[in-house]
Amino acid sequence: MQSVLVYGLVLAVTMSVAYMVNRFQTPTSHVTQATSLCINKNIVEKTESGYLIFCETKSPLNCALRTVCEDEEKSTPLKSDASRTSHYEVLPTACTNIKIECAEGNSTIETDWMLLD
Repeated sequence: MQSVLVYGLVLAVTMSVAYMVNRFQTPTSHVTQATSLCINKNIVEKTESGYLIFCETKSPLNCALRTVCEDEEKSTPLKSDASRTSHYEVLPTACTNIKIECAEGNSTIETDWMLLD
Protein backbone atom coordinates (compact mmCIF):
# COMPACT_ATOMS: atom_id res chain seq x y z
CA MET A 1 0.00 0.00 0.00
CA GLN A 2 2.84 2.35 0.87
CA SER A 3 4.57 1.75 -2.48
CA VAL A 4 1.33 2.63 -4.31
CA LEU A 5 1.16 5.95 -2.44
CA VAL A 6 4.82 6.70 -3.18
CA TYR A 7 4.31 5.79 -6.84
CA GLY A 8 1.22 8.03 -6.98
CA LEU A 9 3.10 10.92 -5.36
CA VAL A 10 6.05 10.56 -7.76
CA LEU A 11 3.66 10.44 -10.71
CA ALA A 12 1.78 13.54 -9.50
CA VAL A 13 5.01 15.51 -9.02
CA THR A 14 6.32 14.44 -12.43
CA MET A 15 3.07 15.46 -14.13
CA SER A 16 3.07 18.81 -12.31
CA VAL A 17 6.64 19.58 -13.30
CA ALA A 18 5.96 18.59 -16.92
CA TYR A 19 2.87 20.83 -16.98
CA MET A 20 4.75 23.79 -15.48
CA VAL A 21 7.65 23.47 -17.91
CA ASN A 22 5.27 23.26 -20.86
CA ARG A 23 3.06 26.10 -19.62
CA PHE A 24 5.75 28.61 -18.74
CA GLN A 25 8.34 27.78 -21.34
CA THR A 26 9.41 30.88 -23.26
CA PRO A 27 8.66 30.82 -26.97
CA THR A 28 11.66 29.86 -29.01
CA SER A 29 12.56 30.99 -32.47
CA HIS A 30 14.52 29.00 -35.00
CA VAL A 31 16.54 30.30 -37.92
CA THR A 32 17.04 27.90 -40.80
CA GLN A 33 19.52 28.49 -43.60
CA ALA A 34 17.72 27.53 -46.79
CA THR A 35 19.37 27.51 -50.17
CA SER A 36 16.10 26.25 -51.67
CA LEU A 37 13.85 28.89 -50.08
CA CYS A 38 13.08 30.34 -53.50
CA ILE A 39 11.85 27.66 -55.89
CA ASN A 40 12.65 29.77 -58.96
CA LYS A 41 16.23 29.64 -60.24
CA ASN A 42 16.74 33.28 -61.31
CA ILE A 43 16.28 35.30 -58.12
CA VAL A 44 18.17 38.38 -59.35
CA GLU A 45 17.76 39.98 -62.75
CA LYS A 46 19.64 43.13 -63.71
CA THR A 47 17.44 45.68 -65.49
CA GLU A 48 17.89 49.27 -66.66
CA SER A 49 16.28 50.59 -63.48
CA GLY A 50 18.24 48.36 -61.09
CA TYR A 51 18.03 44.81 -59.80
CA LEU A 52 14.72 42.95 -59.90
CA ILE A 53 14.60 40.57 -56.95
CA PHE A 54 11.99 37.82 -57.31
CA CYS A 55 11.45 34.87 -54.98
CA GLU A 56 8.68 32.33 -55.39
CA THR A 57 7.98 30.18 -52.30
CA LYS A 58 6.11 26.90 -51.94
CA SER A 59 3.89 28.13 -49.11
CA PRO A 60 2.55 31.55 -48.03
CA LEU A 61 5.27 33.42 -46.13
CA ASN A 62 6.05 36.93 -44.93
CA CYS A 63 9.38 37.82 -46.53
CA ALA A 64 11.84 40.66 -46.12
CA LEU A 65 14.91 41.65 -48.04
CA ARG A 66 18.12 42.45 -46.16
CA THR A 67 20.30 44.62 -48.38
CA VAL A 68 23.68 46.29 -48.36
CA CYS A 69 23.49 49.49 -50.39
CA GLU A 70 26.25 52.12 -50.26
CA ASP A 71 27.77 50.43 -47.18
CA GLU A 72 24.48 50.61 -45.25
CA GLU A 73 22.63 47.44 -44.22
CA LYS A 74 18.86 47.55 -43.89
CA SER A 75 15.83 45.28 -44.00
CA THR A 76 12.63 46.03 -45.92
CA PRO A 77 9.51 43.91 -46.46
CA LEU A 78 9.23 42.37 -49.91
CA LYS A 79 6.11 43.12 -51.92
CA SER A 80 3.91 40.02 -52.30
CA ASP A 81 1.01 38.80 -54.36
CA ALA A 82 -2.34 37.97 -52.71
CA SER A 83 -1.31 34.37 -52.02
CA ARG A 84 2.01 35.49 -50.42
CA THR A 85 3.97 33.01 -52.54
CA SER A 86 5.50 35.52 -55.01
CA HIS A 87 7.78 38.12 -53.43
CA TYR A 88 9.54 40.92 -55.31
CA GLU A 89 11.35 44.26 -55.11
CA VAL A 90 13.45 46.49 -57.36
CA LEU A 91 16.77 47.67 -55.91
CA PRO A 92 19.01 50.46 -57.15
CA THR A 93 22.32 49.55 -58.78
CA ALA A 94 24.18 50.92 -55.72
CA CYS A 95 23.24 47.74 -53.81
CA THR A 96 25.92 45.07 -53.57
CA ASN A 97 24.55 42.23 -51.42
CA ILE A 98 21.14 40.76 -50.56
CA LYS A 99 19.68 38.11 -48.31
CA ILE A 100 16.03 37.00 -48.33
CA GLU A 101 14.45 36.25 -44.94
CA CYS A 102 10.98 34.71 -44.61
CA ALA A 103 9.01 34.16 -41.42
CA GLU A 104 6.57 31.40 -40.61
CA GLY A 105 5.35 31.43 -37.01
CA ASN A 106 8.35 31.62 -34.68
CA SER A 107 10.71 30.32 -37.36
CA THR A 108 12.78 32.27 -39.85
CA ILE A 109 14.05 30.80 -43.11
CA GLU A 110 16.78 32.71 -44.89
CA THR A 111 19.05 32.46 -47.89
CA ASP A 112 22.79 32.93 -47.84
CA TRP A 113 24.11 36.37 -48.74
CA MET A 114 24.08 36.87 -52.52
CA LEU A 115 26.49 39.17 -54.33
CA LEU A 116 24.94 41.46 -56.94
CA ASP A 117 27.10 42.18 -59.96
